[in-house]
Order: sequence, then structure tokens, then C-alpha cells
Amino acid sequence: MKPTIKKLMIPLLVLAFTLETAIAEETSRGKSPAFTSAAQTVLSGAPVDLQMTNLEPHARVNITAERVFYGKLYRSTATFKAAAGGSLNLASAEPISAPWTGVDRRGLFWSMTRTDEEPPEGWDWQEVYLSADLDADGSADASTMITLALGSDDLEEIALGSDFPGAFFLRPTGAQPLPAVVVLGGSEGGDSAARVIAPKLASREYCVVGRPYYSPGYYGRKRQFPTLPPAFHNIAIDQLELLRDWLHQRDDVIADRIGVFGVSKGTELALAGASLIDGFAAIVAYVPSDVIWEGWGPGTTEGQSSCFSWRGEPLPFVPCVGMREEIAKLIKGEPARIRTPQDAGRAAYPDRIPAARIRVEEIDEPIFIVGGDADDIWDSGGMARNILAKRDECGLTTVAIIDPEAGHGLSGDGYSPTDAAEARVQGHAFPAMLAFLKRRLKP
Repeated sequence: MKPTIKKLMIPLLVLAFTLETAIAEETSRGKSPAFTSAAQTVLSGAPVDLQMTNLEPHARVNITAERVFYGKLYRSTATFKAAAGGSLNLASAEPISAPWTGVDRRGLFWSMTRTDEEPPEGWDWQEVYLSADLDADGSADASTMITLALGSDDLEEIALGSDFPGAFFLRPTGAQPLPAVVVLGGSEGGDSAARVIAPKLASREYCVVGRPYYSPGYYGRKRQFPTLPPAFHNIAIDQLELLRDWLHQRDDVIADRIGVFGVSKGTELALAGASLIDGFAAIVAYVPSDVIWEGWGPGTTEGQSSCFSWRGEPLPFVPCVGMREEIAKLIKGEPARIRTPQDAGRAAYPDRIPAARIRVEEIDEPIFIVGGDADDIWDSGGMARNILAKRDECGLTTVAIIDPEAGHGLSGDGYSPTDAAEARVQGHAFPAMLAFLKRRLKP
């Protein structure tokens, strides 16, 4: 009996549907796994939105991140599991295996550790290279590069001139007046800290002055700015007054919106300056000191030199006990703990602390402080608490982030190689600091 047309149509429709499904599945499988990002260039400190698509559902993915940092190759690796739909969002996915726990969109960036390998030629230190291994054979099945730009492309810079050796003024191009921030680095001297911090702030619509205030020649290195003091000895706090006046003369600066940003030893200058000089609207103090300390360097006498002066007179200071010995260890390449002689000095000279204490109660403007109890350079956590307690006693506004596990390197933005505690604080403190400056300085 010959089959009817109706009976033939059913198997033909089933065959067509099966073929269509197979073609669709094959097309999906034919798409290569790929990284996708909202932007290939991200301002350092801004969230990085990175995803993978075209993965097998629930597939295990090993992701490696690499970058050049201080001339060395750094690397991190973590394993993730793709979602049922074959995608992986690195901003919200919890890794199966990683140097960190929980969800951390910055994890691949801060957890990088130094390798012994030579960095590839042509890699810029702002570039992060990411690769994905889908079959655990060590090969890269997908790759991408993200640029963590220190600053935007539209910044213009001028030198301040001989009155402020080494100082620079950085701002976005354009004629509109902006708030200003003075950036003061730490005991490393020179302008290295300001060169990292200033572009991040200027790219967020601030005028920024990077102000080196001394220039040492540690370990036989050439001094960066020979006309600046070679020793941390009687550094003039008055220079902040001169900088304030210089900024007031500029048409592109909002005169009543000037902040000061200090890191480490720069917080002594920032806090002491704000307690003595009017005209600053906000103070940021990363890993701060609550006192003026003993000075050091060429031409100083142990136990007799102050780090800072005011109106030509040395300020009262807390002596250190055993600092020369710790410095000698550093020079020899031996383990050293700079905090030890400072803790010993506070214990040996409690009578010197009241006179050396920075009068933070004289600073009417809000202060933002960040400190860590595991700080081996000095007790920034304890000193931050002292600052907070005094200001709370006086009813003054202070924003404080103090972590019991964090060390000294807290002024970063959370995307550079560091340890878990410091990365945690950086990731919290950096956006909080930007919000603090915005509230205080943006009209």
C-alpha cells in the first residue's frame, strides 16, 4: 500500500526540526570562547567589568593575569566555573580555587606575585594581560589585555618654578575652575608618590600640585632634586602656606576648595600644616603620624634634630631609639623593622609626646585617615586612633578606616600587587577617599 502524503509529512517535519537543532548547536559550539569588557582602557581604581562568553555550561576555566610591575613580571591564576548559560562574570563569580576567598573583582589584579621570568618585550606597566585555559593543558584558549591607565589622556602639566623645586601642577584641559589638591609623599623623597597619586586625582576633575619637599640620596643613588634638602631635617611647614597662596592666584583653581593629601611622612607635613595654616578645606592622611618625629640624614645629630620646622624654628619631636641600627640593616640588605625604634622612642620618652603631638583639634575641616595595626614602618593604626579620639573629643568630623591586619601600603587603589589585608583596605579606602574629597571640594 502506498503511503499517503499526510503520513510522509510527519517524519519530514521531525527530520527538519532535528537538523535545525543540530545546526544551531553546532553554530554555538563553533563560536570561540572570548573575553568581553565594558572598556579596554580603565582609569586605575575604577571597577573593571570583565566577562567570558561562549563557554561550555558549567565548564571549569583557569584564568591567568600577568603584568610588569617595577620591571619584574608578576602573575596570578584562579579557577572559575562557568554559568549554566556558558558565561562567566569575573566581577560576581566566586572562584573554585584562588589566592583569595569569596567574590572579588580585583582579585586577579592584586593577588599577582613576582616571578623569576623575564618580562616580555614591549609590555607597558599599565597593561594587564589575561588568558583562559579551558582544557587544563597550559595553553591559552582565549586572551585579552586591559589597560589600567594611571590618568586620562587630556591632562596638562606645568612646573611651578624655582620657588618650588621639583613641584608640578596637573589638571584636565579646559578653562573651567576646579578644586585643588596638594599631594605630599613619604620618606622615599622626590616626586615618585605624587607622580602616582596626582594623575588619578586630576583625571577625576581636580587640579593637583605634586610637591616634593626633600630629595635624599639613599644607597648611593643620584639625588632627584639637588636643590631640595638631602636630609629629613627641619623641613619647613611654611611651604604649604606659599603653595596655598600660589593656588589662590590661579584663575583655574577654586580658592576655597583646596585639599591636602599626605602619605606616611607626608601626613606629618599635611596635618601639622593644616593645624597651623588656614585655607584648606579637607585633609587626607594615609598611614598617618600623630606626632612630629626625630629627623635623620646628612648633617643631623642623633637625638637633636626635628623633622619639621615652623617660622624657622624646629618643632618639638619624639626621639627614636635605635634608628641608625635599623637603617644600617637596610643598607646591608638585612631584614629591618623601622617601626621598632619609633615604638621604643615613644616608650622611652613619654614626656616628649605632649609637646610633639600634632594639634589635630586645631583643624576645623574634616579629616580622612587610613591606618593599619600590622604596619612595620610605624604604628599607623595606633596613631590614627589617637587622632580620631582627640577629634571625637572635640566634636570634629573625621572619617577613619583602621584595619588590624593591614600594613603600610594602603594608599593604592586595590588593583596593584599586594597582600590580602592591604588589598582589602585599598579596595574600601580608595572609593571612600574619592567620595570624601567630592563632598568637601566639589562645589
